[in-house]
Amino acid sequence: MDWVGIAKNASWQTTRMNLNTFARHGVYAAPGMTELIASRLRNASEIERARVFPYQLLTAYQNCDGAVPREVRDALQDAMELATTNVPSAEPQMITYSQGCQMTST
Repeated sequence: MDWVGIAKNASWQTTRMNLNTFARHGVYAAPGMTELIASRLRNASEIERARVFPYQLLTAYQNCDGAVPREVRDALQDAMELATTNVPSAEPQMITYSQGCQMTST
């Protein structure tokens, strides 16, 4: 199995989910691969298309092995900021409490 080839052709989500695997298989040591992976992770249109939420990127960041290059971890932080646009907005609601334990939503 050629892990560099897999990393080159991986989707955005596959890349995010396999950062530690790429480190274990020496992908980042191949010329240009760290930059390619970091660039893919920072790609705003790919982040939007993947519909990734910031918490998913935070989890990926927190679970990165020390062997994952700093540039890739920094790209996850950049992606977290970009992913905030994928969080749906909610209309504010006021919930009132009245005696008799009835809840009403307006």
